[in-house]
Amino acid sequence: METTDGHSWTAGMITWVFSKGEVLLDDFAYDLLQLSGTPAHELTIDSFLSLVVEEDRGHVERELYSSISRGGHYAQEFNISVSGSLRRIALKGRAVKDLVLTCMIEPIDVPSRPGRLLELCLEAYEVARQENNDAAAMRLIGVFNLIRPVVSDRESPSVGSVH
Repeated sequence: METTDGHSWTAGMITWVFSKGEVLLDDFAYDLLQLSGTPAHELTIDSFLSLVVEEDRGHVERELYSSISRGGHYAQEFNISVSGSLRRIALKGRAVKDLVLTCMIEPIDVPSRPGRLLELCLEAYEVARQENNDAAAMRLIGVFNLIRPVVSDRESPSVGSVH
């Protein structure tokens, strides 16, 4: 979203006011969640959780409600499904007991399956080593080191560093 002075917003805000049953969203959050036509007051925590993909929903829900019940910080990255497409977002904020929860919401650009690319590179490295092709193995180490920095810990295969 671009402002009138030419600056771009890369994050939005969501605030749930539990005592009043209100939800406050800025324009960026409203657009990110593609809620056009949906009144903001209809965005309950449960309706927000319905946007979270099934495999992430359980841990997102547990952490969110835990933060609300203890009145503490909340920070997670997860995938949501909006209008049939997947988006990775970060939600970071703080709950004041069960009164209010304010979070910053931002999209995360995720390269398409870098973990799979890393796995294929490691497989090719293993084949090169098995065939005693040291030149190919050395080049694959270089490729591995180019790919590796963009792969998050969550996506990394359980293989140690290649030297």
